[in-house]
Amino acid sequence: MAETARGERMPAARGLEFIVGRVLAEAVKRTPPDHYVIWTGHTYPSWQVSLRSRALAQIREVGVPVPLRELLHRAARIEGELGLDPAIVRSGVRLHQDAKPAVYLLVERNRVGDYTAVTDIPYAGPAFRRIPKGGVVLDRAGRLFVENLKAGASPQPTTAQTVLREEEVLPHPSLRQPPLGLAGRAASGPPGGRAQEPQQKHAAATTFPPSTVEPPRRGNADQLRTLREEDLAMDRPRALRDTGARMRRRAMLALPHMQPLAAYAERLRTAKPGTEVPDFDPLDGGVNARVLFLFEKPGPMAGSSGFISRNNDDRTAEATFQFMLAAGVPREATCIWNVVPWWNGTRQVSLPELQEGAARAIELTDLLAELRVVVLVGLRAGRVERELRQRGLAVLSSYHPSPINRAAAPAKWNAIPAEWANAKQYLR
Repeated sequence: MAETARGERMPAARGLEFIVGRVLAEAVKRTPPDHYVIWTGHTYPSWQVSLRSRALAQIREVGVPVPLRELLHRAARIEGELGLDPAIVRSGVRLHQDAKPAVYLLVERNRVGDYTAVTDIPYAGPAFRRIPKGGVVLDRAGRLFVENLKAGASPQPTTAQTVLREEEVLPHPSLRQPPLGLAGRAASGPPGGRAQEPQQKHAAATTFPPSTVEPPRRGNADQLRTLREEDLAMDRPRALRDTGARMRRRAMLALPHMQPLAAYAERLRTAKPGTEVPDFDPLDGGVNARVLFLFEKPGPMAGSSGFISRNNDDRTAEATFQFMLAAGVPREATCIWNVVPWWNGTRQVSLPELQEGAARAIELTDLLAELRVVVLVGLRAGRVERELRQRGLAVLSSYHPSPINRAAAPAKWNAIPAEWANAKQYLR
């Protein structure tokens, strides 16, 4: 028996099987990274605990693009290590595009930040709106087009079309109320009970199974490289929520492309007792990076995970992960760091702290022999622009992908992927 985010019991579906990690990793690697699934929040008449419905039910976010790769992970681990074969999940998503109505929409993100239909969707949403292949499903302003719109009208987001905030996301309908005849009795969860707090609800919707892989000894370079390749194949947002993932990356700091950067971070810790200096992420390019994304200052989750990473368990990191995919900048070409490298318990940045951090950031560029371009992310990062240009480096800038900035200036926030994509011209 599976348990939902509300503590309700749901009967196990037929067809669950043990999914080998290697098989899942290979399936994820074959899945386009720019393919997503959007749930409109509506139901369709044939809700039942079938394999397809059980797979789709793993999406609990309403109006939020969930990477197809992430859906494969969730469906493969429905009950511990038991889940659905990735081929069944992919097939189910594709078949659902012809459903009446199709309420799970397979989309891909384009370069300007819109999510467009991968295939024709004849009956999208409760109004049975046809969306042709390539038609916009969710635009960069967060408007979800699943209702009938007047020809030529300027689309305005309605309540049903607006992307919901994390605290508004509800469990999947088939999880809230098991179909009659399949449950021995009514769900035991508290009917009409108080909803969970936002942070708890989000965690319940995106929790990853704990890793069972033991980290190798730091000296085994071949094993570390293999482990890194496996983690890259299964790359996903918020992966560093898992203790095992953090342990593996800690071991990967011994890889050749990371050793100089690990030593650099250690020097910073020694120079600033009482502060935390997270490490560079070994899944990035390390000293071979050609693009340096220079943010402002580590956040509390960086201190918690021990890494400056797009895989940290916070919304800024998750947005960074998705924006990097949309920008199309290869991960192995990147290095992510901060102008102020220390976390001292506050997001505030004093002028002396910024000046000292900027000097350390310039020192970092000496370790990146292949560096060609620096992307300054946020206003404070602009403190080092002049020094970088004097070193012959190309310099770009962008808005910061924090939730606060998203609320304050959504147009600038949505433009971030296109700005980051400009770095690719320096990689040719």
